[in-house]
Amino acid sequence: QQQALVSGKRDACQDEAASAEMRWRTARGLCEALGAGSGQTDDADDVCRQSLEQLLAEIPVADSLQLATDAEADLAAEGTWTLQALSLARQRFPEAYRQVLDRRKQEAQQ
Repeated sequence: QQQALVSGKRDACQDEAASAEMRWRTARGLCEALGAGSGQTDDADDVCRQSLEQLLAEIPVADSLQLATDAEADLAAEGTWTLQALSLARQRFPEAYRQVLDRRKQEAQQ
């Protein structure tokens, strides 16, 4: 019985790790595919893209895909997909946005 409990916990950890990896891969892929279209490669855009990638990795994959789709549809002529996606993420996922912002601030202070 104890062995079954340990096995169940190990499976849950593996599932969680696989889910986290899938969220990161999805976030990275979305940012590379849609964020690269802006043609901007400056440092500010890189920071925004890294922040967005971290934020998308915090939320469910389905929500990331919906946010990416909506950001593409709402894209202003002078804006970038990255900035539009960050704006939508801030509105829809304020807790995840705040966590990523706090993490980025801590990284900058180190």
